[in-house]
Amino acid sequence: MTSLTKRIKDKVKKILRDEFGFFYPLAGQTVLAVQYALAHRIPGHYYEFGLYQGFTFYEAVKASREIHHFGFDSFEGMPDNSEGGGFEFGRFKVTYKRVINHLITAGTFSHREHLVKGFFSDSLTQQLQTEQKAFPASVVLIDSDLYESAVTVLEFIKPLLQTGTIIIFDDWGSFGAEAGEQRAWREFLATHTDVQAAEITECQNRKMFRVTLA
Repeated sequence: MTSLTKRIKDKVKKILRDEFGFFYPLAGQTVLAVQYALAHRIPGHYYEFGLYQGFTFYEAVKASREIHHFGFDSFEGMPDNSEGGGFEFGRFKVTYKRVINHLITAGTFSHREHLVKGFFSDSLTQQLQTEQKAFPASVVLIDSDLYESAVTVLEFIKPLLQTGTIIIFDDWGSFGAEAGEQRAWREFLATHTDVQAAEITECQNRKMFRVTLA
């Protein structure tokens, strides 16, 4: 691949990411994860943390209409943070109404789809965690970007995990091994020794794991 071709492809990816909220392989990988869970009869439901405009969410809904789908986002963009990496305060802001309209237009909004509004530090409460135990996770997409956000999400989903749960990290490589989602995941596994994870694949700055509970 020539340097010019690579620059053009990288620019296209950036436009898709910044302007439309997704680059198809994320939706594609998520759909494959959902289909894998269904094919292998992994009981449970779909969780997505960080929806932006909801495109990946509705692809997951279309692939698995018989389960419940839970989406979590502030709809105010990124929280105030000092982590950098292009994830400054307010970036990726989109209104709750716009996301709902996208889901309705796509025909993927019913009583099985649940959107929880708020920054993770506020919305992922212990009470909600207790309520969600009735809906164990089969697939979890963590598109939180930031370390602090990923820590909050991982602690929230801990009681919802089961052997076979698939966890997808978007922006896995945005901060390197010592920060961001990578650091949060490494610390989570070190703290929760009953959770073991096998890497399934790594593609385009994303990583996917299959969980086993000891």
